[in-house]
Amino acid sequence: MSNSPELNSPELWLYNRDERVRMLRYFIREQPDPSLRFLPGYPAEPKIGAVIGTCGCVPYVDLNLHYLINVNHIPVLVHDDCSGASEKLTKLCRSYHQQAYLCTNEKHMWHKPGIGAIGDSSSFLSGLDWARLMKLDILVKFSRRFVCVSEFVPGLRKLALESDAITFGMNCPRDRRPLRTECMAMHVGIWGSPWVFHRLNAVVQKQVPAFADFWFNDMAHTIAYYNDSGKYREFMKRQNRGPMFDGYAAWSNLTGPSGYGKNPNALWHQANPAEDYAAAAEKVFPGRYTAADFKNIS
Repeated sequence: MSNSPELNSPELWLYNRDERVRMLRYFIREQPDPSLRFLPGYPAEPKIGAVIGTCGCVPYVDLNLHYLINVNHIPVLVHDDCSGASEKLTKLCRSYHQQAYLCTNEKHMWHKPGIGAIGDSSSFLSGLDWARLMKLDILVKFSRRFVCVSEFVPGLRKLALESDAITFGMNCPRDRRPLRTECMAMHVGIWGSPWVFHRLNAVVQKQVPAFADFWFNDMAHTIAYYNDSGKYREFMKRQNRGPMFDGYAAWSNLTGPSGYGKNPNALWHQANPAEDYAAAAEKVFPGRYTAADFKNIS
């Protein structure tokens, strides 16, 4: 086709939507099966954990682990995309006294600008599998350069109990991304259920060039369609963000309202230069890292 997008075009996801269309039809039109209805049923104090999808990037992981473990007091899985830095990451995780865990892909998976990163998507798989074993209720997924520098757990717990939502996140108006996968939270039991888990596994194993932000947004909508909670429906009415964003509860205190605006609660490379990461690290690890360490992301 003469009008087909280039391989690195952000429009490529439009040409790989067979699974998306089939997935939506399965729930909404073809399979009104009551057994597929999902009800979160959060406990009074949901157990929260995090997975960091990375490819090396030890300084970023180190800073994130400090805030996730020492400030938020949650367990963390570091998922490395076969970077060759496993020895450094192993030593780093061990320094957090069995609160940080490490897993590594057997081979490095591709990353294509404007399409997505299969290595990053695979961190969802390992994260959900680990979260089920840890008996967590909510899993927060972080990309390597999205670094938490605040306490967010009480606010996320409150949002989960108020909304009964299955997915938590924010969009990026500038890039027209409906759900930012650099930081989002998921109900472990539902996102880790066989129906969802197997479809994500197929995307990763077949290395389908599907833009993760759109794939996860579609899945969040599909799952939410079968959430029969009256509390969730009322929350969506109050949220009032429109049908494009009704698949998840808006969670802006950690993610920020946009991927490009500075946020006092977190660092992200689209909003923060290396100097901001270095300044944050200097507060907790005096003399350990410089801005040059955060400029080298390999």
